[in-house]
Amino acid sequence: MSSPCMVFLSETRLFGRRATNLRKRLGFDGMIHVDSEGRSGGIALLWRDAWHVSLRNFSRSHIDVDVISDSGDQWQFTGFYGPPKKKARRHAWDLLKRLRSNPEVPWICGGDFNEILSPSEVAGGGERSLNEMWAFREALDWCDLSDMDFVGPKLTWDNRRSGDANIQVRLDRFVANTSWRLKFRAAKVVVLDYWGSDHRAISLQLVPTRRNSNKPISRFFRFEPLWVKHEECPRIVEDSWKTLQLDGSPSCLVSGLTACAGSLRRWGSKTFGNIPRQVARLQKPSSFRVITKRPEGGELLRVADLMMGRNREWDKDKIESALWPVDQEIILSIPLGNASAGDKWAWYYDSKGLYKVRSGYRAIMDSKLTESSSSDNSDVPCWRKLWRLPIPPKTRLFVWRAFHEILPTMVSLRHRGIDCDILCPRCKDVMESSSHTIFDCPTSCAVWRRSRFWEKIEDRRARSFADFLRVLSTEVSSVDLALVCWLAWKLWSERNKVVHGGEVGYLKLNIDASVFPSSNHIGIGAAIRDDKGSFLGALAISVEGSFSPFVAECLALREGLRFAKEIECVDIVVETDAINVISAIKDNRELSTEGPILEDVKQLFAQVRSIGIHHIRRSANHVAHLLARFGFNSKCTNVWISETPSVVSNAVSIDDIA
Repeated sequence: MSSPCMVFLSETRLFGRRATNLRKRLGFDGMIHVDSEGRSGGIALLWRDAWHVSLRNFSRSHIDVDVISDSGDQWQFTGFYGPPKKKARRHAWDLLKRLRSNPEVPWICGGDFNEILSPSEVAGGGERSLNEMWAFREALDWCDLSDMDFVGPKLTWDNRRSGDANIQVRLDRFVANTSWRLKFRAAKVVVLDYWGSDHRAISLQLVPTRRNSNKPISRFFRFEPLWVKHEECPRIVEDSWKTLQLDGSPSCLVSGLTACAGSLRRWGSKTFGNIPRQVARLQKPSSFRVITKRPEGGELLRVADLMMGRNREWDKDKIESALWPVDQEIILSIPLGNASAGDKWAWYYDSKGLYKVRSGYRAIMDSKLTESSSSDNSDVPCWRKLWRLPIPPKTRLFVWRAFHEILPTMVSLRHRGIDCDILCPRCKDVMESSSHTIFDCPTSCAVWRRSRFWEKIEDRRARSFADFLRVLSTEVSSVDLALVCWLAWKLWSERNKVVHGGEVGYLKLNIDASVFPSSNHIGIGAAIRDDKGSFLGALAISVEGSFSPFVAECLALREGLRFAKEIECVDIVVETDAINVISAIKDNRELSTEGPILEDVKQLFAQVRSIGIHHIRRSANHVAHLLARFGFNSKCTNVWISETPSVVSNAVSIDDIA
């Protein structure tokens, strides 16, 4: 293999000066190194001066950079090291998802992922977890990253044992997004030899696509005027010339200029970072005050003059002719409602647009509200441990309600004056209290009996759920306490299914929005199905504008209801994974930015005779999510009537139809 321009190393087991010495021995000009923890870990990215590398971010699992090659091509590269421990890989995949930027930016990621994509990528040893493989595949799919084809041996890691004890796995790979593949169509991955490691090296070879050029194209040196304003700049120039032995010849002068340029480039990158990117970031209009051009003839424009059509859309031609570019994006990102209304004053620091003394105080003091506890002092140690448990907020809320005996059990409902049967709806034998539902009902006992907590449940020294948690919090670890809380919540959820059941004869509308911060449009997906799961209609569209995720979800809800109205669907239950949208609909937010959209939604709810709107898990909203992603990528309107869209045919079974 010829001398590489950039190398990513994992498991360096180096720190401090030892890493610097490695760079010098290998002959590289630049390096980013993350020190190891003791005798494990450590990653490094090394490159030569022919390539310009600027750091985006890093952690113990990754180094993310922007690269400009000697041919002038630019892309994002991420060197990734998956944790050896299975428990930590979920966090690693979440990290990988956060690294995704604009899908139009070419991005390639490579390294030791410590995970496989299919059972065919392992030889020997026991069976690998399908759930772990699925989590890895799902993360790559979310990031629009796909496995690169390769030349050479398939399996890249060998445990170096003989016979039946030998295990070989494909742990090392390159994955790239669509933009990168289109930019480097002739790129090739070659799997090399082991070279003193139990991992094979893998090489990414970029084939130049420029015409009539047999010589490598060097990157031009560009002097930044900002450099001369820094006090260290003269010293950098002076030191670079001091290292040379000048004899007055032209070749010596060229060598001196080259050395000086290299020193300035490295110093400028380290001191100022990527200046063009920082300038672009500062030019984002979201942080600027709106400054508009004076209209021709001196006439004042009203907001209504910038709208057009019955659907009250922004007139892009007028906006582009009358406003500066920094204002255009801000204006176009404001959603419009159908109903015309007069101007109103709105309070900027409140999500509903309403002024309150509390919000005014918070704006002045710029401080967060201090959380208050409703528990008495004796429960402080218990609640301190409960609030820190690694459980979802809905489970934590359930624990708080059960602790304070305010779950809507049959006994509790009778105390509130509601005429109902106080017997347990499952066993029909005993009055239903919180303690009975969670612990004593035969259905619950069958679950606890199979857990390692059965002895504590059977011998508990108190009758109430609160007393049980007080004792348990002093006897078990946080992990066990979290598991007890989760099991209790799950038992309560199963009880609710028995009590409330499912509605028959209704239609279900699932909606979702696909948003990428750096894009000027969003994708919206909607799916309408009957109680048997059959498709009545589906929608995947693109909407222009740089909207926040919350506003995008509001727009998705409105477009989904409009679609239901157009195809004459009524008696609809709406499902979304955006719980903040559900809260906004129940609140009075007419003065907020999204207020007009929410007013449209409320009117559409009445027109389609909506039964209600419910929050569901993201995993249960997979079909709408894929439709929204399809709408984002297609940048057009797609409608299906009485048929299952091909883009979601493989994912229909994932959704919770019941």
